[in-house]
Amino acid sequence: MTHVLSHDDWLELEVKTYELVIRAWTIIGGQVAIKPTMPTGETAKFYYQSNPVFNNGSSNIAEFTADTDTFRLGDRLLRLCIVWMWKAMKGLDYAEDMAAFEIVLAKRVAEDKGSRTMAIGKGRHPRGVAMAYPQAITP
Repeated sequence: MTHVLSHDDWLELEVKTYELVIRAWTIIGGQVAIKPTMPTGETAKFYYQSNPVFNNGSSNIAEFTADTDTFRLGDRLLRLCIVWMWKAMKGLDYAEDMAAFEIVLAKRVAEDKGSRTMAIGKGRHPRGVAMAYPQAITP
């Protein structure tokens, strides 16, 4: 399946009057949408990584529950976040602090590249190339 990243591109697929040759998928409103509709009995799987950012020593959790819990992304990032959010709530100038937080967060995100995609064989079409049809398609 081809992953459609842009909601505008997905909307374009919705309004076209012809069926896709290759299935496409996207996430809209927390739900996985697939075009064209899959036949009955066929299964699609989407593997989701966890989003809890705290750790209690044995598992990842969604919020601090004890003094021994730790922030998975590092104390420095947590400290920078707390500082700019506190200043924002107090009505103080927090732009520099928020920028510092965003820089460190971007570096942390870049360090964790996530799972790697394994591709076997030749792809059906190159990325970023629109499908071409030998004749005009009219509604």
